[in-house]
Amino acid sequence: GDFSTRTRLDRVGGELGQLARSFDEMAQSLEKKELDRRQAEEKIKQSEEKLKEAHRIARLGDWELDLIHNTLRWSDGVYELFEINPAEFGASYEAFLYAVHPDDREKVNHAYTESVKTRTPYEITHRLRMTDGRIKWVNEICRTEYDPQGHPIKSFGIVQDITDLKQAQEEREKLIAELQQAMSDVKVLSGMLPICASCKKIRDDKGYWNRIEAYIGKHSNAQFSHGICPECARKLYPELYEKS
Repeated sequence: GDFSTRTRLDRVGGELGQLARSFDEMAQSLEKKELDRRQAEEKIKQSEEKLKEAHRIARLGDWELDLIHNTLRWSDGVYELFEINPAEFGASYEAFLYAVHPDDREKVNHAYTESVKTRTPYEITHRLRMTDGRIKWVNEICRTEYDPQGHPIKSFGIVQDITDLKQAQEEREKLIAELQQAMSDVKVLSGMLPICASCKKIRDDKGYWNRIEAYIGKHSNAQFSHGICPECARKLYPELYEKS
């Protein structure tokens, strides 16, 4: 009887030990999975922080428009670019259009609706008007996803502040215009000029004869001062040269 009892106890003890080991292995596996999950979450968080920093440096932001529910999600970069408090934003397509410069709203709306209709991505440059009257320039790129039936379901976009670039382009265009104007103000004499063999007057295109300095001054930016060359001085004042 004692032997049978010991045998049963040994068997039960072995089963309990195996069960305990199984629970221990499960606990270790769960602990490892939890550690892996936390490490993955930390890596994702770090990646998101790096992406946010890259967006901040490049003045970039991204957005997503749910066309089924008409809800708009902006990244922090978009809120910063538009200078809008998230708590005060309606988070809809209409709210976005209201943030666009009034003179550009129709252009932006047409570009987006045509993009959705034709199922082609679009890129557009437009203005924003800040609450204090400042103007910003942004460049937007957008694409739309569709369901199997071809209905639009979501639009995704990236927006970038290009105000500094736009100002540099405008300054460049202004300098080019000023240079072209300056070049047009420079008058150049060319072609056949009728000149009198005796008095050296020049005939203009209207048939009038003008003193050479008057004609050149009218058709160029040259200015004249009068003097006597040595050859003429000898002819006009020979006595001065004879004494010398």
